[in-house]
Amino acid sequence: IVGSEFPSTIVGSEFSATIVGSEFPATIVGSEFPATIVGSVFPSAIVGSDFPSAIVGSEIPFSIVGSEFPATIVGSEFPSSIVGSEFPATIVGSEFPATIVGSEFPSTIVGSEFPATIVGSEFPSTIVGSEFPATIVGSEFFIETMCRNALHETGFYGRAAAHKPKDHLAQCQASAGVV
Repeated sequence: IVGSEFPSTIVGSEFSATIVGSEFPATIVGSEFPATIVGSVFPSAIVGSDFPSAIVGSEIPFSIVGSEFPATIVGSEFPSSIVGSEFPATIVGSEFPATIVGSEFPSTIVGSEFPATIVGSEFPSTIVGSEFPATIVGSEFFIETMCRNALHETGFYGRAAAHKPKDHLAQCQASAGVV
C-alpha cells in the first residue's frame, strides 16, 4: 500500500491487490466508494492517481480483473456497486455472492456457465458504467440462445424441415459477430 495521502480503508482478509495512489480519498468496499469492490480472493492490480475517476488496466479506463472472476469490467464512470442492489445487472462469478439468472441475458452476466472473458477490445459491446443497462452480448452460448429465441418468435422452428433452422441459426450468429 503506497501513497502520500492515503486516508482510505482497505477491507478484506485475503485482498492481495496492489493499491497505489497519491490522492486516494475513497473507501474500498465502502458506501462512499463510486464502485464497491467485493471479493474474498481478488488478486488484481488497482492503480490510480485520482482513484474515483481512474481505475486503470493496460489500455482501458476502468478494469477489474481477477483470476477468480473471469471478466473485465470496462467503464470510465462506474458509480454503481458491483454485486449490489443498485447495480442494473448482476455480475456472477464463482466467488461472487450474486443471483445466477440464465434466462435474461441482457440484464445478467452468468459466471458458472459463461466461459468467455468479457474484454472491451474483443467484445462486440462495451460495458460502460454510466450507461450500464445496455445489452451485453458476445458469447456464443448467449448469442445462440438469443438467436434461437428469435427464430422461435419468427416461426422458423415451427415450419417444415426444408427451412433448415440450423442454417438460419448460423446466419443469425454470423450477423452477431460469432465466428
